[in-house]
Amino acid sequence: MGSVVGKELGQPQSPLPSFVNIHPRGEGDFFFALDPAFLGPAYGPLTLDNGALPEHLHRQQSIAAEDFVEREALRAFLSQSFRARVHRRGPDAYDLAFSRAGEMMAHADVFDVTKEPESVRRRYGETDFQHHCLQARRLVEAGVPFVKIRRQWWDTHSENFDCHRELAPDLDRGFSVLLEDLEERGLLERTLVVVMSEFGRTPEINDNNGRDHFGNCWTVAFAGCGVKSGQVFGRSSDDGSEAVEDEVGPSDIFATVYHALGIDPQKEYVANDRPIMLTDHGEPIARLFS
Repeated sequence: MGSVVGKELGQPQSPLPSFVNIHPRGEGDFFFALDPAFLGPAYGPLTLDNGALPEHLHRQQSIAAEDFVEREALRAFLSQSFRARVHRRGPDAYDLAFSRAGEMMAHADVFDVTKEPESVRRRYGETDFQHHCLQARRLVEAGVPFVKIRRQWWDTHSENFDCHRELAPDLDRGFSVLLEDLEERGLLERTLVVVMSEFGRTPEINDNNGRDHFGNCWTVAFAGCGVKSGQVFGRSSDDGSEAVEDEVGPSDIFATVYHALGIDPQKEYVANDRPIMLTDHGEPIARLFS
């Protein structure tokens, strides 16, 4: 989704990436490699490890500014000569990476939440997730089309209720302050904020006082970008074991996101002469916008 939104809404001349993935250290790191596949490296994510600034984002003091410019000019000249002889995508991706890196070096402050007034940082809170919400707002305000934030440790196979006493308030504060901040800055009407997971949790409690993986029924939250606030769409059974009213699937969720952002959910890309649908016939949840 991030790569598609970056391709559809990103500005080719922007100095910032079209997709930023704020990735916390911790649980399940090996599961979350993000790959733009056939869209190519231009639409892959820039991953910020626990929200840290990208490495080497500042020119080393041992290299004078004039030398830095001349080195880049020489690199570009050699690359152009090489590309004229080798007709492959690799050199183009290499060139793009250098170009983007140089542009981002000139806009390093966008990634740095310490540039925010202390009062704003206090408002968001002190946890990593809350800092990442503030970082996401800075990136969106600067024009990055898609920002993903992860909050790990929801995989509560044991001690579910004790864990949620920490997890839920952290999410509540970061999410709510982000929405308020976006609205106050006039950004919420054109920014879609989505809270979702890869699956739900079992209605039953296991022997470890936890809840296990459950793919039958769970909830997604939408805010901003024309979504009418304060409504609940769909209903589960009393025990939360199944959807009993207005059930939607992953393709419909994707279609809703694309629709809100002005992207045609029925659009197809073509890779190696093969059509690739964006949503597999998903339909936007129209009632969210009325």
